Amino acid sequence: RYLEETDPELKNITSYMKKMESYLFKILKVLEDSGVRHLNTLCHGDAKPNNFMFRKIDIDFDDDDDEELKDLKCEGVESMLIDWQGGFLGSLCNDLMWCMFPFFEVNSH
Repeated sequence: RYLEETDPELKNITSYMKKMESYLFKILKVLEDSGVRHLNTLCHGDAKPNNFMFRKIDIDFDDDDDEELKDLKCEGVESMLIDWQGGFLGSLCNDLMWCMFPFFEVNSH
Protein backbone atom coordinates (compact mmCIF):
# COMPACT_ATOMS: atom_id res chain seq x y z
CA ARG A 1 0.00 0.00 0.00
CA TYR A 2 2.91 2.34 0.70
CA LEU A 3 4.08 2.05 -2.90
CA GLU A 4 0.62 2.90 -4.23
CA GLU A 5 0.43 6.00 -2.05
CA THR A 6 3.89 7.26 -2.96
CA ASP A 7 3.51 6.54 -6.68
CA PRO A 8 -0.08 5.98 -7.94
CA GLU A 9 1.25 4.70 -11.28
CA LEU A 10 2.45 1.56 -9.46
CA LYS A 11 -1.13 0.51 -8.63
CA ASN A 12 -1.32 -1.83 -11.65
CA ILE A 13 1.87 -3.57 -10.60
CA THR A 14 0.97 -3.89 -6.92
CA SER A 15 -2.53 -5.18 -7.69
CA TYR A 16 -1.01 -7.78 -10.03
CA MET A 17 1.43 -8.81 -7.30
CA LYS A 18 -1.44 -9.16 -4.79
CA LYS A 19 -3.28 -11.49 -7.17
CA MET A 20 -0.16 -13.56 -7.82
CA GLU A 21 0.66 -13.93 -4.13
CA SER A 22 -1.93 -16.68 -3.64
CA TYR A 23 -0.51 -18.69 -6.56
CA LEU A 24 3.18 -18.02 -6.12
CA PHE A 25 4.04 -20.71 -3.57
CA LYS A 26 1.96 -23.30 -5.45
CA ILE A 27 3.82 -22.48 -8.66
CA LEU A 28 7.21 -22.63 -6.93
CA LYS A 29 6.34 -26.01 -5.40
CA VAL A 30 5.33 -27.46 -8.79
CA LEU A 31 8.53 -26.13 -10.36
CA GLU A 32 10.66 -27.57 -7.54
CA ASP A 33 9.06 -31.00 -7.93
CA SER A 34 9.33 -30.97 -11.74
CA GLY A 35 13.13 -30.87 -11.85
CA VAL A 36 13.15 -27.66 -13.89
CA ARG A 37 16.28 -26.56 -12.01
CA HIS A 38 18.23 -29.03 -14.17
CA LEU A 39 17.26 -27.20 -17.39
CA ASN A 40 19.99 -24.61 -17.80
CA THR A 41 20.55 -22.42 -20.82
CA LEU A 42 22.59 -19.38 -21.80
CA CYS A 43 20.78 -16.40 -20.25
CA HIS A 44 21.19 -12.73 -21.01
CA GLY A 45 20.61 -11.51 -17.45
CA ASP A 46 19.11 -8.14 -18.44
CA ALA A 47 16.57 -8.92 -21.18
CA LYS A 48 14.63 -5.67 -20.90
CA PRO A 49 13.21 -3.98 -24.01
CA ASN A 50 16.02 -1.41 -24.10
CA ASN A 51 18.46 -4.28 -24.73
CA PHE A 52 16.64 -5.37 -27.89
CA MET A 53 17.17 -4.04 -31.39
CA PHE A 54 14.16 -4.33 -33.69
CA ARG A 55 13.69 -4.02 -37.40
CA LYS A 56 10.65 -4.32 -39.61
CA ILE A 57 10.86 -7.12 -42.18
CA ASP A 58 8.80 -8.29 -45.14
CA ILE A 59 8.09 -12.00 -45.13
CA ASP A 60 8.36 -13.42 -48.64
CA PHE A 61 6.48 -16.58 -49.62
CA ASP A 62 7.61 -16.62 -53.27
CA ASP A 63 9.70 -19.77 -52.72
CA ASP A 64 6.73 -21.66 -51.25
CA ASP A 65 4.96 -24.31 -53.37
CA ASP A 66 1.52 -23.23 -52.14
CA GLU A 67 0.07 -20.86 -54.75
CA GLU A 68 -2.22 -19.16 -52.20
CA LEU A 69 0.78 -18.11 -50.12
CA LYS A 70 2.69 -16.62 -53.05
CA ASP A 71 0.29 -13.67 -53.28
CA LEU A 72 0.26 -13.10 -49.52
CA LYS A 73 1.98 -9.94 -48.31
CA CYS A 74 3.15 -10.16 -44.73
CA GLU A 75 5.21 -7.93 -42.46
CA GLY A 76 6.89 -8.83 -39.22
CA VAL A 77 9.41 -7.69 -36.68
CA GLU A 78 12.82 -9.23 -36.22
CA SER A 79 14.68 -8.68 -32.97
CA MET A 80 18.17 -9.16 -31.63
CA LEU A 81 19.21 -9.20 -27.99
CA ILE A 82 22.27 -7.00 -27.41
CA ASP A 83 24.48 -5.96 -24.47
CA TRP A 84 25.55 -9.39 -23.19
CA GLN A 85 27.98 -8.44 -20.40
CA GLY A 86 25.69 -10.00 -17.74
CA GLY A 87 25.26 -13.36 -19.46
CA PHE A 88 25.28 -16.55 -17.40
CA LEU A 89 24.26 -20.20 -17.48
CA GLY A 90 20.94 -20.58 -15.69
CA SER A 91 17.18 -20.78 -15.92
CA LEU A 92 15.41 -19.26 -18.90
CA CYS A 93 12.74 -18.04 -16.45
CA ASN A 94 15.09 -15.25 -15.39
CA ASP A 95 15.19 -13.72 -18.87
CA LEU A 96 11.46 -14.25 -19.37
CA MET A 97 10.75 -12.41 -16.14
CA TRP A 98 12.81 -9.39 -17.23
CA CYS A 99 11.48 -9.44 -20.77
CA MET A 100 7.76 -10.09 -20.55
CA PHE A 101 6.44 -7.59 -18.02
CA PRO A 102 7.78 -4.42 -19.67
CA PHE A 103 6.28 -5.50 -23.00
CA PHE A 104 2.91 -6.11 -21.33
CA GLU A 105 3.16 -2.76 -19.60
CA VAL A 106 3.81 -0.97 -22.91
CA ASN A 107 0.77 -2.62 -24.49
CA SER A 108 -1.54 -1.56 -21.65
CA HIS A 109 -1.02 2.18 -22.25
